[in-house]
Amino acid sequence: MTAIRGFGFFVPGGMRKPVRIDQVRLACSSDLTVTSAADGGPGSLRKALGTVCTGGTVHVAPTLAGQTITLTSGGLTLDRNVTIDAARAPGLTISGNSSDRVIIVNAGTSATVRYATLANGYGGSWPAAC
Repeated sequence: MTAIRGFGFFVPGGMRKPVRIDQVRLACSSDLTVTSAADGGPGSLRKALGTVCTGGTVHVAPTLAGQTITLTSGGLTLDRNVTIDAARAPGLTISGNSSDRVIIVNAGTSATVRYATLANGYGGSWPAAC
């Protein structure tokens, strides 16, 4: 939720004194569906991975069966445990566009990818310089 820059509250009854707030909880969804083959924006895999709850599942809509999601703005970095499930979209391919890794899983994070082909990833030279 890096796009949130601030928020406000309305206190009923015209109260003008300071109000102390103990906690603010931002809701997330544990079950999202990708509806676009675009690299970003509404309905995209990148957008869904950025908003799904830890331990959640990102499904792929049947309308994306046989299509390719081509990553044009870098690999998909996963910073929470998540499952990507393309069972409803057979033949889905996620392409790194031969310019980046397809999926980057941060340390301490686990990821499961089901029924999708990861293709055209590029990891640079091996071994990586320290």
